[in-house]
Amino acid sequence: MSFWLEALTVYKGDVVKKTKEGEATYTCWFASWREGGKVKNVHLGSTKKMDEAAAMAKARKLKAEALGLEERAGKRAKKRRFRLSET
Repeated sequence: MSFWLEALTVYKGDVVKKTKEGEATYTCWFASWREGGKVKNVHLGSTKKMDEAAAMAKARKLKAEALGLEERAGKRAKKRRFRLSET
């Protein structure tokens, strides 16, 4: 199933917002992947606040949640850590 998490594209895109003074252009990270027969595009965040590696990690996490994989893996990992810390 890890192949499905790798099959995504992370890229930079420009977002133009209207302000009182005119227009402001911001550069943001975006990710896209196929979900069913459609392409899902997701805004990840500003390029000033994260690098490409962090954007890829966030995109994998969001895709895992969208596919329903993160919940199961995350709950198991938390239970294991909790059990180990108690003993």
